[in-house]
Amino acid sequence: MATGSETLDPSVVRKYESIRRALSPTARRKVELAARSFAPQLDKLDDCSDLMAAARREIGRQFTGLSRKGIDVLVFYMVAVGASQDGGDR
Repeated sequence: MATGSETLDPSVVRKYESIRRALSPTARRKVELAARSFAPQLDKLDDCSDLMAAARREIGRQFTGLSRKGIDVLVFYMVAVGASQDGGDR
């Protein structure tokens, strides 16, 4: 995770790592691509509900047929990946 992960709640880091290990390399690449294409939209969003809706749409485009729970798990992971990419320590 990003260099600043030591300031994150350990349960968040564990969840991120658990999801990362569970995803196939192909799925991880798709989430990384989704995070990159999602990042420019962030400045245009007004609040957290807009953020969640936009993130769910982006993941839904990349992973068709996923359940809402599956989408939410990948949204969490995508936001974490995006934060890591934004930190520049990939």
